[in-house]
Amino acid sequence: KKNYIKDMNDFLIMKKQITFFFFMLISIYLTGQTTQIGSGSYTNSFPGTDSAGRNGYPSGAPQLSGNALGNLYQQTIGGLN
Repeated sequence: KKNYIKDMNDFLIMKKQITFFFFMLISIYLTGQTTQIGSGSYTNSFPGTDSAGRNGYPSGAPQLSGNALGNLYQQTIGGLN
């Protein structure tokens, strides 16, 4: 009987640990999909277009001027079309 109780306790502890790990993975995945900016947030993935094909990626390159010229954005993303 003692072995059975010990095995059952071990099983319950392991079940709690697996459940905790699963919920941690889900929360990490869900928070990884957004970027917090001030009091709002933005999604990091493109949601796709609607049935009429609207809201797609804009064509062309961003038009940068002033302090934005020569920054990291222009060097890494600005030239990719």
